[in-house]
Amino acid sequence: MWIDGVDFDGRLIKALHKQSLNARHEQPLVVFAGAGVSIGPPSNYPDFKGLTLEIAKWSGYEWDSKNEAIDRFLGRLDQNGIKIHQQVAERLSSPVSRPTALHENILKLFGRWDHIRIVTTNFDAHFETAAVTIYGQKPIVFRAPALPLGNDFAGIVCLHGSVRDDPKRLILTDRDFGRTYLTEGWATRFLLSLFGRYTVLFVGYSHDDIVMHYLSRGLPPDKNGLRFALVRADDDLQKWDNLGIKALSFPFEGRDDYIGLDKAFAGFVAHANRGILEIEQRIKTLVEGLPTSLDDEARDFLVDALTDIVSVRFFTHHAKKPEWLAWVSERPLLSPLFSQGDLTEIDQDFMDWIAQNFAVEHPDAVFAVMNRHSKTPHPRFMQGITGRLAYSRDVPDREVISKWIPLLLEFLPFVSHRADQSAFSYILKLALRQGAFAAAVQLLDHLTRPYSILKEAIAFPDENDGRKIEMEIGFCGDYHTLKRVWDKEGKPHLPDLAFLLWPALVQNLNQSFLLSCSWGMATAQWDPLSMHRSAIEPHDQDQFPHSEDLLIDAARDCLEWALENSPEVGQAWIDAAAAMEPLLLRRLAVHGMGVTTHKDGNTKIRWLIDKGFLFIHWMKHEVFQLLKKAYPGADPALRKALLTIIEEGIDARPEKDEEAPIRKAYKKSGFFHWLSQADPDCREVADRLADIRQAHAGIVFEPEAHPDLNYWMSSGGFGHRSPHSVEELLGKRPAEWWKFIVDYRGDPFEGPGRDGLLGTIREAVQQDFAWGQELADLLIEHADPASDLWRNVLHGWWGARLSTAQWKIVLTTMNSEGLTRNHVHDIADLLLMGVEKKEGIPVRLLSLADRVAKQVWAVLANEDGEMEDRDRLGRAIDHPAGKLAEFWLNTLSRGRKKTDPKQGMPKRFRDRFTMIISDGGNAGALGRAVLASQLRFLFSVDEAWTKTHLIPLMDWERDALVARQAWSGWLAAGRPTEPLLTELLPYYRKAFHRLASELREEGERFTEHVTYISLFFMDDPRDNGWLWEFLKATSNEDRIHFASEIGRHLTPMSNEVKKGLWDRWLKSYWQGRNQGIPCLLSNGELCEMVKWVVELEPVFTEAVEGIRNGRVPHFDNTSMFYRLEQEKKDMVKRIPEAVARLLVHLTSDAQMPRYFCHELEPLVDQLISAGAPQRLLEKLCENLAAIGCPNTSNLLNNLGNNLS
Repeated sequence: MWIDGVDFDGRLIKALHKQSLNARHEQPLVVFAGAGVSIGPPSNYPDFKGLTLEIAKWSGYEWDSKNEAIDRFLGRLDQNGIKIHQQVAERLSSPVSRPTALHENILKLFGRWDHIRIVTTNFDAHFETAAVTIYGQKPIVFRAPALPLGNDFAGIVCLHGSVRDDPKRLILTDRDFGRTYLTEGWATRFLLSLFGRYTVLFVGYSHDDIVMHYLSRGLPPDKNGLRFALVRADDDLQKWDNLGIKALSFPFEGRDDYIGLDKAFAGFVAHANRGILEIEQRIKTLVEGLPTSLDDEARDFLVDALTDIVSVRFFTHHAKKPEWLAWVSERPLLSPLFSQGDLTEIDQDFMDWIAQNFAVEHPDAVFAVMNRHSKTPHPRFMQGITGRLAYSRDVPDREVISKWIPLLLEFLPFVSHRADQSAFSYILKLALRQGAFAAAVQLLDHLTRPYSILKEAIAFPDENDGRKIEMEIGFCGDYHTLKRVWDKEGKPHLPDLAFLLWPALVQNLNQSFLLSCSWGMATAQWDPLSMHRSAIEPHDQDQFPHSEDLLIDAARDCLEWALENSPEVGQAWIDAAAAMEPLLLRRLAVHGMGVTTHKDGNTKIRWLIDKGFLFIHWMKHEVFQLLKKAYPGADPALRKALLTIIEEGIDARPEKDEEAPIRKAYKKSGFFHWLSQADPDCREVADRLADIRQAHAGIVFEPEAHPDLNYWMSSGGFGHRSPHSVEELLGKRPAEWWKFIVDYRGDPFEGPGRDGLLGTIREAVQQDFAWGQELADLLIEHADPASDLWRNVLHGWWGARLSTAQWKIVLTTMNSEGLTRNHVHDIADLLLMGVEKKEGIPVRLLSLADRVAKQVWAVLANEDGEMEDRDRLGRAIDHPAGKLAEFWLNTLSRGRKKTDPKQGMPKRFRDRFTMIISDGGNAGALGRAVLASQLRFLFSVDEAWTKTHLIPLMDWERDALVARQAWSGWLAAGRPTEPLLTELLPYYRKAFHRLASELREEGERFTEHVTYISLFFMDDPRDNGWLWEFLKATSNEDRIHFASEIGRHLTPMSNEVKKGLWDRWLKSYWQGRNQGIPCLLSNGELCEMVKWVVELEPVFTEAVEGIRNGRVPHFDNTSMFYRLEQEKKDMVKRIPEAVARLLVHLTSDAQMPRYFCHELEPLVDQLISAGAPQRLLEKLCENLAAIGCPNTSNLLNNLGNNLS
C-alpha cells in the first residue's frame, strides 16, 4: 500500500490494523528505533559514526574509519583510559536537543501509552520525554541490562543503555558488545524471544550500521515474513533481504536527508490512527461509487482493508452494488468460498454479504462469480444462499428460485440437505407460490428421497453376539413442515404438479422398499414402512406420522386427482402400482381402485380377486375399504362368489394347533361382519355368520371395534384384542371361565390374543373385587404361583379402591412364599401404592404389609451383582428393592407423629433399614441409594441411628463402592441442612477427589450442593482451603456450572443479602479467580461470572471494576445484554457511567458475535439518554462498529444531538 512515497507491505499494514483496532492478536507490532530517528532537527544528534568522529576529535586519537570498526576504535580508547562512556552521555544530554516529529509519530503509532512497544539502540531519552508530552504519562522504561521478557512486554526498552542511567552501562566498545551479545548474552536472549512473537519494524537504521551487525546475531530465522525496515532508497536492499528483513525504501535528496522518512512515517501513523469510525466512513464513501472510480491509493487502501475482519465488516455493510462483487471476485478474496477447507471470519463475512445482497437481487452476478471460480462451492456458502432464499423478506421471483434450486441440490452435500430441511421446506413453499413448479418437483423429490441410517440395535438379554448394527430409513424432509407446505401450497396446484410429481414419488417409495430389502427387512408381504401406516387415506390411527408419510400423502393426492381429472392416466397408474412389489404401492393401487368413480362395484371386486390381494395381511385396510364401497352395488352372484372365496381361502390355511379352527372362524367372522355393515340387508352374509355361531357354540363372535385394522392405538396404547369383553367375563363366575382363561392363546397378529384377554381380566378384577378374589382363590387352589394370571390380578387390585377388609384379604393373599418369589415386582408396586395413596393400606394393617415386604426382601436378598453406575437412584426406584425401601420410609413417615423424637424411630424400622444397609447384593446397593436420598428425613427422625449407620456409608475410605451408592442417592434427591452439614462436611471434602472418577456422572449435582453450602452455610467457603480444594479437583465444566449456580441463587436474594455476600467473600473470590487462583479461569467460567453483575445491583460499580480488572470474556450466547436493556432500565438510568464502562470492556473483543447488536444498540441509546460520559459512549460506538453493528452511525448522531 503506497503511503507518501513508500510502498508499505500488506503484512505490515495488517499488523498495524490489529494494533490500532485492539483486536485479539498473536503478533502485535514492535518498533526498533535507530540513530536515524534522532538525527534531524530539533534533536540534531549524530548517528553512531558521527558520534565516533566527535569522540576521536575530542580525544586527539586518529581513527581510520575504513580499516577500523567503530566498536574496536572506541574499545581502544577505553583501554587507554579515555572516559568515552561519560563523554557520550554528556554529548547526548544536550539541553537544547528535543524530540523530533519522528519520535512523536512513532509513539503515536501505538494509540495508548500502555500499548507502546519500542526497542531503541539510541542512548538519548527523547522517547521518554515525548511520551509524557503526548500521553501525559511516561511508559515503563527498561534500561540494559535489566530487560523484560522479550515475548511479553510493553514500554520502552533501551537495549544499549540510556543517558539517564549509569554511563558505564552504555554499549559502545567491542568488549561492551561482546558481553551484551556473546559472553553474557542478555540482549540476544531478549531478541530471540521478541522476534519469535512480534511483527517488527526497523526505523532509522542502515544495513551497514555497526548496531545492525550485532542485532543480526539475535535474529532467528523469520518463517512468517514479519520483519520490515524503513530505509533510504540508496541502501543495499539485498543485504537487508539476506538478514531476513523486508526493506521498505523512502526517497531522499542528501546524505543526512531523512525528510522522506519523516513524511512517510507520518502518513503511516495517520493511517494507523484513523479511528474505526473514520475507516468506516472512508470505506462507505468509496463504495458509494463504482470500482472504476478508484485511484491507486484508494484501491490499495481497500485491498489492504479487506484483509482485516473489522474493515471487511464495514465494506460488506456498505457495498451493495453488484459491481463491487465483481471487483472482489477478481481478487483471491473469495477463493476460500470455493474450497472445502475451514473458513475464516473474513470468509464468512464475504459469504453472508453475497447471500444477503446479491443472491436474490442480482443472482446473475453470483452465477458469474461461481463460473469464474469453476469449482465446487463451500457447503456453508451454499447454505447461506439457502437461508437467504428461504427467509428473506424480499421474496425471490419465479425465475430466480427456478435457477437456484437445481444449483443448491447439486452443490450442497447430502448431509447438508438433512441439516437444512427447514430452509428447503420454506423454499419449496416459495417455489409453489411463485409457480416454479418444475423446480418445486425437483426439491420435493429430494426432500422425500430415502437414505440409509446405521444405528445400534436394541440388545436382548439372550443375545451374546456383541453389538448388532441395523439400518433404518431416513428422509431429508421433516413430515410436519412438508405436510403443511403440501396441504396449503401443493394440493391447490395439483393440475400443474401431478403428472410431474407422480414418477418421482413412485421412485422414492420403490427406493425405500429396496433399501429395506437390502438389509433383509422387507419382503413383498411385509415391510416396516407399510406397517407404520394404518391407512392410505387420512386416519385417526396415523396421528404420529413418519417422514415417509408425506410420500404416501402426496402420491395419494396425485392419484386421486388423476382418477378424477384424467381417468385413463389414473387407471394406468393403478395398474402399474398394482404390479410392483412394494406393499405401499400396491396399497395405493387398491386405494385408488376403491375411490375411483369410473369403475362399478363388480369391476372393483373382480379386480381385487384377480390381483390376489384379498388375503394379504398388510393390505387389509385398503381391501376392506374397497369392499365396503363396492359390495353393496355388486351383483348377487358375484357377492356369493366373493363370500365363497373368503371361506375357502381361510379354510385352506394350514392348522398348526387345536385353536386354529377358532382363529379361522374369527377371521371369517371379521370379513362377514364388515360386509354386513356395508350392506345390512344382505341375507347371504347373515346366513354365513349364523353358520359360524352354530359351529362354535359358546363363543361370542361380536363385531370388532376396528375390523379393518391389524392393530390400533387407544389412550392406553396398542389395542390388543380380547375374545371377550369385561362385561362378558363378569357375567360368569371365574370357575366357569377357568379352563378357557388358562388355556387360551389366540393369535396376537391376526385375531384376538392372550394379551388382550389378560388385559380384560385385569379390568374385571379392578371393577369387581369379589370376582377377582374368587379368581385368586382358584389360582391358589391350583397351586400355580407363576401363572401370568396372577400379575393381572395384582395389577387389578393396584388400580382398585380397596376397603379395610379388602386390603386385609389382598395382604393375606400376598403373604405367600410362592407368590412373592414369582411376583416381586408386582407385589412391591402394590405395597408402595398402598402407603402412598390417601385411601391406601389402613394403619392397623401396616404390620401385615410389613411381613409381606420382609418376605419379598428375602427373595431379593439372593440377587447377586451390582447395578450400573448411571442414575442409581432412578434405577433403584424402578426396582423392587428400591420400592420396598420407599415402602418402609413412607410407612415410617405416616407414623411419625406418634414417634417420640427422643426415642428415635421404632425398632422395626431400625431393623429394616439396617437389613438394607448390611445387604451385600444388588438389592442392598439399590436400597442404600434410596435411604441416602432420604438422609435428611432420617436424620430428623433418628439422629443417633443415622449418625451411626447411614452417614458413615458416605466415607470413601471405609468402602468406596458403598460410598458410591450412598452419594448417588444423596446427590440425586437430598438437600443439605445446617445440623446435617456438621456431620457431612468432612465427607464432602473427601469426595472432592472422587469427582474425576467415581462421581463423574454426579459432578453437576455435586457442584450444586457445593454452591448451596458455600452461599448459605459458610461465612467464607475459602476458609481452610475448602472451596479452593473443590475447584482444583473438579472439571472445567463443573466450575462453569458452579459459577452459573451462584448466578441462579443471586437472583432471588435481597439487596442486603447480596451486599453482605459480596463484602464477605464474593468480591475477593472474584479477584482470586481473575488471577488464576487456585486454577486457570476458563472463558466459559468467566462468562458465567460476568453474568452475576446483572444481579449485583447493590455493588454494581464495584462488580464492574472487578470485571474490568480481568480479561475480556468471549460470549457465544448470553441473556445479560437483553436483561440490561429490558429488565434493568432503571439501573441504567441511575448509574449510566458504570454500565457504560462495563459495556466498553465487554465489547472490546471485535470477535463478539454480531447478533448481540440487537440488544447492545438500544442499550447504548438508553445510555445516551441517561447522560453517560461522552468519551465512554464514543468508545462504545467504536467497539460496536468493530463488531459490525449496523446502526453505529445513527447512535453517534443521537449522541451528537443529545450533546447539542
